[in-house]
Amino acid sequence: MPFGWGEPLLRRNLIEKLKNLFSLNQVITNGTIPLPLWKDVRFLCSVDGTKDYHEAQRGKNTYDKIKANINRKDLDVHLFCVVTKINEKCLEEFVEEWSKTSVKSVGFGFYTPIKGKNNEELWLNFKQRDKVIKRIKILKQKYPQFIHSSDAILDSFMSDKCQQTTEKCRRDYSSFNAMCFDSTMNRKFPCVIGEGADCSKCGCVGSVMGESIRNGRRISILNTKIKDILSNNC
Repeated sequence: MPFGWGEPLLRRNLIEKLKNLFSLNQVITNGTIPLPLWKDVRFLCSVDGTKDYHEAQRGKNTYDKIKANINRKDLDVHLFCVVTKINEKCLEEFVEEWSKTSVKSVGFGFYTPIKGKNNEELWLNFKQRDKVIKRIKILKQKYPQFIHSSDAILDSFMSDKCQQTTEKCRRDYSSFNAMCFDSTMNRKFPCVIGEGADCSKCGCVGSVMGESIRNGRRISILNTKIKDILSNNC
């Protein structure tokens, strides 16, 4: 069960209860809050480049704090980097730096624009994204155990396949194979990004994972037991 989008560790007590209901759990965090000693949880921390690039997007005086919080051998910690027009310049240095820490791996996705907002300073056009994907594949040859983005996932973001990937993603969500909820347990549309996501330019790994979900077994996420916990803690 993934807990994320927002800062889930602000609701630590709630996650403490919910995580016991699932055999696999992932907490997606920005890393600014110290990680609890949860041996049964995979932590996925959002780090968007080396220090200068990360702080240009996420705010000053955050990078060193994040690194201190997540560079731990006693936990299962991984990174996720959303690649933008700003931070694509530092990917090689970013991977080299974090490969020397206790963090287990890093994965990549791409910035998805929001309709009606000026996103040109962040969004990589398809031709630019193709070039970045080729660079990531070269990095995978040097760091095969550290970069966990598969070639299949990266290929699905290439300009000749990305529109097909997005169409499959739309069908997944519309057919109720995958559902996302906000902090008040209202369903988010069209996906985890929420209202305004420009699906025609999507770079979210969820659009790729949707195909796996669509071919897998449907599960009821919100069973009675989970609803009881949420109603007592929201």
